Amino acid sequence: MPTDEDEQREVRVDELKKDIPRDPDPPVSGGTPKKVSKNNTPTDREEEAQRLENAKSRQDVAFRSILFWLIAVTVIVGEIFSGYLMLRYMRAVNYLPDARIMIGWFSASVAQLVGLLIIVTRSVFPKQDG
Repeated sequence: MPTDEDEQREVRVDELKKDIPRDPDPPVSGGTPKKVSKNNTPTDREEEAQRLENAKSRQDVAFRSILFWLIAVTVIVGEIFSGYLMLRYMRAVNYLPDARIMIGWFSASVAQLVGLLIIVTRSVFPKQDG
């Protein structure tokens, strides 16, 4: 059997529900409510497209930073390892290396650096259509 207290509670709940607007698309948490027309006007679509473009740009900048540091570390580690191998070779031949070996080593180092520079430059500054 409902008591007077239960009836009063139901009345208070009904009164509180009147204050809550019935919005079919509630705003995203943390944001301010946005008035959106029911027919989804072109300006709403343009705003959404601009928001997505901005998010893509932020993601591209973050990716470029990660790519830069990854390539930088790779080049440094590669050059240190290459120098270590050359030092071991030079010790093996009593520090009198053959000229062809030295030319090949320097050429390979330059080719590696130029190749990575081209790859990084093309990924950081992609060609724009048009």
